[in-house]
Amino acid sequence: MKKSRELENFFAYFACLLSGISFFSLPADAENFASAILTQLFTLAVVFAVLCPFLKIKNAASTEVKKEKSVSNLFFSILGAIFCAAAYAFFTKTFVLDLPSVSHDFSGGRFSHFFVFLSLLLSLYIGKRSFFSYSGVSLLVLPILVLPFFLTFFNFLEYKDGFDVALFAAKPAFCANYFFDALINCAGISTLIFLNPRGGGCDKKGLGAAFLAFAIFTVFEGAKYLLWFGKENLPLVVRPDRTMLSQVPFMNVQEIFLFSWYFAYMLKIVIFSTATRIFVQNVLGFGAKRKRPPEWQGYLLTVVLLYSAFLFLPYSQSKTFALAAFLGLFVCCFSFLLAKSLKNRRKSGKAS
Repeated sequence: MKKSRELENFFAYFACLLSGISFFSLPADAENFASAILTQLFTLAVVFAVLCPFLKIKNAASTEVKKEKSVSNLFFSILGAIFCAAAYAFFTKTFVLDLPSVSHDFSGGRFSHFFVFLSLLLSLYIGKRSFFSYSGVSLLVLPILVLPFFLTFFNFLEYKDGFDVALFAAKPAFCANYFFDALINCAGISTLIFLNPRGGGCDKKGLGAAFLAFAIFTVFEGAKYLLWFGKENLPLVVRPDRTMLSQVPFMNVQEIFLFSWYFAYMLKIVIFSTATRIFVQNVLGFGAKRKRPPEWQGYLLTVVLLYSAFLFLPYSQSKTFALAAFLGLFVCCFSFLLAKSLKNRRKSGKAS
């Protein structure tokens, strides 16, 4: 039972991290690509170190969200819902703006809004059972996410001197955008931990293994970019992963990339839509005097909030805005569980 739970956590966390690269790709436009990869690895280590105390607080709070009528619960639930809506709007606006470049058949204003609305409903359905359903979907979707990366590992026969070993020995040229790109790839991982009500002590093992696997995957993917294009040509390529996939013979690159890209988008928004629903239901539960409010009210308000955020939040300076939402979500989830942990301690102290 413990082993299966560790594997469940590992696949869910790894799929969450991998969906970032599948959706955005590595920062090929970086001035110093090796520094960008090193920054990705350093940021991964920092994020994992920051999440370790988060896991302890989560386990102490027992994580299972209950309708506790406290002012702190209400405050952090309102803030959490707002930050989740902002993060959802960022990914969805990015999805809509990039959709015409991925497939002209699915572009268009009316179709985009219709497709976004259906995807939102699907994400709420997937997240109905919170982490349990997310981990199950991750097991089904993960092979589709890995397939494009796997197929492009076997065509290095015609590369020339693209892989310059001296590049890694060059003087690092770090940029703040490298950290931002790495944080966006990790977006949602703290919220996903918040959604896991029964991870127990296995969370740290599963999360550590997922971060290590993702770090190794990032190194291999970055080396593959250099092998294919070289350090001079790499900044000229918009989506290296899609370009590499198009060179694989006898494969329909459009269909494979479209499915992988869309499922990566879905894995991201499921986290934020599910967390939004939980926060909204907490707010509704605070206002209810006797009976628990029906679930359909929480789902309806979640749809209205997320779709309104997609329609009205500006896309300008979206990366900075999204990073503020991601960091705010971490603070809200951490504070939410810390308040529950302190309350549990007070109850146990009174009982003793």
